[in-house]
Amino acid sequence: MVFPQVLLDELAANPSAVAFEHDDRRVSRRELAELAARVAGGLAETGAKAVAMELSVMPQAFAAYLAAYTLGCRVVGLLPGLPAAQREHILAGGIDLVVTDDVLAGLLDHEPIELTPSADPDDVIRLVYTSGSTGEPKGIAHTYGAIGFRYRWQPTSWTPGLAAMIAGTSRFLLHGPLASGVMLDYTTRCLLAGGTVVIGVGLPIPHVFATHRITAAVLTVPRAHAMLDVLAAEDVDVRSLRALAISGSPVSAQLFARARAALGPVVFNVYGQTENGMISLLSPADAVDERAMGSVGRPHPDVEISLRDPDGREVAPGEIGEMFVRSPFLMAGYWGQPELTAEVLADGWLRTQDLAALDERGLLHLHGRTPRRDHRQRHERLRQRHRKRPDQG
Repeated sequence: MVFPQVLLDELAANPSAVAFEHDDRRVSRRELAELAARVAGGLAETGAKAVAMELSVMPQAFAAYLAAYTLGCRVVGLLPGLPAAQREHILAGGIDLVVTDDVLAGLLDHEPIELTPSADPDDVIRLVYTSGSTGEPKGIAHTYGAIGFRYRWQPTSWTPGLAAMIAGTSRFLLHGPLASGVMLDYTTRCLLAGGTVVIGVGLPIPHVFATHRITAAVLTVPRAHAMLDVLAAEDVDVRSLRALAISGSPVSAQLFARARAALGPVVFNVYGQTENGMISLLSPADAVDERAMGSVGRPHPDVEISLRDPDGREVAPGEIGEMFVRSPFLMAGYWGQPELTAEVLADGWLRTQDLAALDERGLLHLHGRTPRRDHRQRHERLRQRHRKRPDQG
């Protein structure tokens, strides 16, 4: 089954249920699929196979992503406020069509077509670009097969923590653009779980939790701090929350403890990288003491972790090593940058450049980053060692 068939099946299974709430508008799962079918009809006429989405946050924007995926397109999300040079760099990567709000309105005027996924599992489904803080933005490429595995629905394989977080997503707050890989992922998971995505861009956090009965949200560390400052000064009803994920940068034990004290046992620390997605998850059940709250929790059940010394050997249990990860939903590489891809991907393992250790409880602790310069030196040592191997002549 090729993605997004699993999502199309879920929409069809309960067509009258609300998929999106946006202000006073309610969009059912049937209507969402119908919107996607119309957009797919319009996209098919253009012949575009590589599409950039530059859209406002609205239900029909998600329908546009769903339509493009169904047609097997390669999709790039353009974040609002992107510097002109970065936008030009991204569009130079072989984009056939930029879908803006106006373009989307025109696509929606077309006759609907049947939504039958047509991609090959090895086709690239999306490129997620880095910020470019260390140079030109890198396009992280994921395939249809990898994304399909990420969204497969197999609760029996989940850890208790992952199951608890997903169970809380009956009303997910979408407060950022779908061009964000994180927002798009959580929106998709909410719909797969049978939930409703509540669009609340610009609405104040945490007040929106009370006014819209939000059960799940994902916040960056700065937004989590800002939310907690408001809760310390005001009496806001946040009892509807079941799963608040904090992600994007390291979460200190102090922040986790403060959030749990304010919100209850609903706080999750999600650790991951765009190249792989979720790597580990700290759930309320595992956050039993300060040391645990300073960890990033247990590895995702589908992610293998290897902690290695500078020579590439596995470190002893409890020792700090450089973290390599392997999973079925790993990126295919950096778009158009094979040399850079080779620096971080080898034999199916991704070099995260994070230093970490696993404690006796199976919790993962981060210990900073490995400088890129060190990696280049290590890479050269490995190359030289490979050249000297007897079996290589």
